[in-house]
Amino acid sequence: NLAYQVGWTTLVLKWESDERNGLHVKTPSDDFKWNQLGELYQWFTDTYAYLSLQELKDMLKENINSIYEMIDSLSDEELFEPHMRKWADEATKTAVWEVYKFIH
Repeated sequence: NLAYQVGWTTLVLKWESDERNGLHVKTPSDDFKWNQLGELYQWFTDTYAYLSLQELKDMLKENINSIYEMIDSLSDEELFEPHMRKWADEATKTAVWEVYKFIH
């Protein structure tokens, strides 16, 4: 479970960082599509589960603190209104997801 949480929080932070740096963001990742979530979850396990419980907890805590900083850097509009981030708009073909929904 911690590997899963570290994986997702790392992705959200990467999406935001990449967009701020002018890079094209492919969600959920360059290597996986939304219909490959099982494989993505396995990648999270393969990538992070070898770490100790303390290392995973520390990584998750660091990611959460970075997400707090990300939230603080966004305006209410950027956080709660649609079409404020390309990575959020391009994540789904039909649904409109605001940034806060990805953080949730």
